[in-house]
Parts: sequence; structure tokens; C-alpha cells
Amino acid sequence: MALRTLLGARRFMAAVDIGGGFGRLATFLSNYARAVTLIEPSGVQRSLAMRLAASNIKILKGSASHTGLPEASCDLAVMVRVMHHIPSPKESIAEVRRILKPGGLFVLEFANSQHAKSRLRRGMKLEHASFMPVEVNGTNENEVPFVNHHPQAMYSTLIHQGFVIEQILSVSNVRSPLLKRLLPLRILVWIEALTQRLLSHLHFGPSIFVLTRKP
Repeated sequence: MALRTLLGARRFMAAVDIGGGFGRLATFLSNYARAVTLIEPSGVQRSLAMRLAASNIKILKGSASHTGLPEASCDLAVMVRVMHHIPSPKESIAEVRRILKPGGLFVLEFANSQHAKSRLRRGMKLEHASFMPVEVNGTNENEVPFVNHHPQAMYSTLIHQGFVIEQILSVSNVRSPLLKRLLPLRILVWIEALTQRLLSHLHFGPSIFVLTRKP
């Protein structure tokens, strides 16, 4: 839903899904781009993607900071459910800027440290709001880190890397076990569609989608 809202009726020659896993979003992006490249470090995930991929999808080994793609080779880059494993996003965002053509679009999703539930929890404990750029959980060497990013820190990094922010969406606004028990799916989807733009300036949801452009 968020990607449909951000991409609209645009069409692209070459798109890249960075950290695309088993290919769910790459398959979706194949409806928007003539050619889609899925970049994924996991061999298991790449094998799964090969089973699902459409004919216009190419699957390559790479990472968010080292995609292996040529400079200025893509019109659209998408990075969804990736940034929550990257405590320091500067290098990855710089890599996206390198591979995008001038005027290219970058859709970035990140886990929001300032979502409404977190702010409410801190308020009930009478704690001050956190202004740390990131909140990292799972820092043991055997654990994959899960990182919540402060929205203003992320926007600042994007701007410093030369991106222009065009649109922001608050996503998963009704992701609640209680609401899922009380309301039918169609109502939850309707509420989500209604609130993604409406609540974006409040950074309400646990997930933030940002549409940016390389000048």
C-alpha cells in the first residue's frame, strides 16, 4: 500500500530492490520497471527468490553498502525492512546515491524509535524523550542487531548525502493484537490507508517510508 502510494503512476527503466530477501517486493516492482535487480547477501534467500522471480528480475549477491552495481545505473532504488539491521546508515545511503541516475528515486523504510506506543510508554514512566540517533537491541556478538532509528536523524543523513525528501508516510499504524481481534481485516486496511499520510507528520507508526530524489 505504501509503495503504491509513493510510486503512483510512475514507470522506470531499471529498479533495484536492496536486501530483497526471497523476492516479494522485487516481484511487485516488476510491475513498475522494465528491469529489476534484487540485491541480497544471503544465498538461501537468493535461492528462494529464483523460484519466485518474474522474467525481468535479475538476482545478484551484494549488500546495502556494496551492491556491486555500476554508478548511475538505476532509476529507482527501494530498501524496505533492511535499515533495522544497520546501526550506521551513512554508507548504505551513499551507495544508493552512487547507483542512482540523476533524478532517480529512492524509497527507504526504517523502524521508527519515536512511534506513538514508544512515546506513550516513556510518558507513563515519566521518562524524557530519546533523541539518540539509533536504539539498538540485540548487541551480543551472536545476535543480529535490531535498530530503531530516530526520524530526524535519518532525514538529516539523507539530506547530507544529497537527497531531497519528497514524501513521508507513517506505516503499520494499526498494528495491534487487540485491534486485530476486534476489527475485521477490511476495516483495518481502510484505517491504514486513511492514516498513512494523515499521521506522517506525527511519526505515529512503528515504520516510516520516505520517498526521496537524487537531484
